[in-house]
Amino acid sequence: MKTTTTLRTGVLLFASAGRADMITQWVFDSDPTDANTGTGVTTPAFGAGTIITVGGATNPSFNAGAGSSDPEATDNSGYQTTTYPAAGVGNKTAGIEFAVSTLGFSGIQISFDSRHSNTSANTLRLQYSVDGSTFLDSAQFTFTPAPTGTGDTWFNARSTDLSAITGLDNNANAKFRVVTEFDPGLGDYLAARSTSVYGGGTLRYDMITVSGVPAAVPEPATAGLIGLGLALLRLSRRRR
Repeated sequence: MKTTTTLRTGVLLFASAGRADMITQWVFDSDPTDANTGTGVTTPAFGAGTIITVGGATNPSFNAGAGSSDPEATDNSGYQTTTYPAAGVGNKTAGIEFAVSTLGFSGIQISFDSRHSNTSANTLRLQYSVDGSTFLDSAQFTFTPAPTGTGDTWFNARSTDLSAITGLDNNANAKFRVVTEFDPGLGDYLAARSTSVYGGGTLRYDMITVSGVPAAVPEPATAGLIGLGLALLRLSRRRR
């Protein structure tokens, strides 16, 4: 586990009711560091979880994460994915899937950085599963390519609040996906750069973070009062 992880997000990792704390985070940088952005790891830098590609997408390599929100200077790697569907097929099927147990947490939140190549889809969809197999749509992330083009661009801190999905709370089977989607106005994939034609392209990910509100832990003084109250209750029952 990299000891710099908490510094990258600014999230405090002690329990405090009402505040989202990090559960799991992927940064994909080599551990131990090797100053090579073409190598990396899929094990989380903090917490536990697994990440895979789905729907035919593949992860043939890692690539530079330069431009993401990861402040690592010499070993910032990104999770490279490719082999996306051809035009007109496979809508919301191909991308990445990450599984994270949320036991002990509620109010789940997701954040990630993504980089679109010129010929990749301009639209992504976050999905979630409470049973580990059935996925439902959540936030859509889309942009209209500007006349000068917006390919080869990082979009950082794409996030969504899933706290209304109570089925994700305290759930050992929670899973999430980020998949490519047809452009909402076109009804087909739209290339990320205005001067390019969609061809599947590549999508790179970094700083994938799952957060939640930890279960409240009684303060020592509160726990002591609870213990005293139980003792007095038992004594009262004996006297009766």
